Amino acid sequence: MFRKCILPVLLLLSVLVTACASTEHAAPSDDNTSTADVQQNPSIIDAANVTPDEIIGMKKFVVMKGEEALEFIKKTHVGEIKYVEDIAVLHYAGNDSFVVLWVTVYPSPEVAKNETEKMVESMKKFGGIWAAVRPVKLGDVEAYRVPEKEHYFFAEGRYMVYIMPHGLSGDEIVRFVEEIYKCLKS
Repeated sequence: MFRKCILPVLLLLSVLVTACASTEHAAPSDDNTSTADVQQNPSIIDAANVTPDEIIGMKKFVVMKGEEALEFIKKTHVGEIKYVEDIAVLHYAGNDSFVVLWVTVYPSPEVAKNETEKMVESMKKFGGIWAAVRPVKLGDVEAYRVPEKEHYFFAEGRYMVYIMPHGLSGDEIVRFVEEIYKCLKS
């Protein structure tokens, strides 16, 4: 019974969070590329479109992207978020499961890797449950895990991906991460 109720509740919460994170109330950001720039310059990647429309039976929903997503994510972080070319907050839902996914596009693989490592160090320095962040192998993917939250993140190419799964088994998390990774490598 609980599993059947959790997905609608999580979807409702995500809608409320999105509404509360409207850019009408956020300070403008001048350190990232605009969505208009992404559309005009094909060498800039649209973060919302680099992952599959469906993974392990869960459908993708684009919650926010571009400046709106960047401002929302900045509100949830203590440290600086720099060098972002594009960013998207996505949800995958289905099969009584739900995944929140953040995809960030950086100018180069080196920047993506460095920013991921900086995030690891910032989490450790911040303390609390975040200090427990550790490397983890998910199938063929080298990632990081925040154990108490069951959050995962990794860099691949120009991307950093942050994953917050709900209602997935360990095997499903591995399959989900491997599908994302496979798309980013191609």
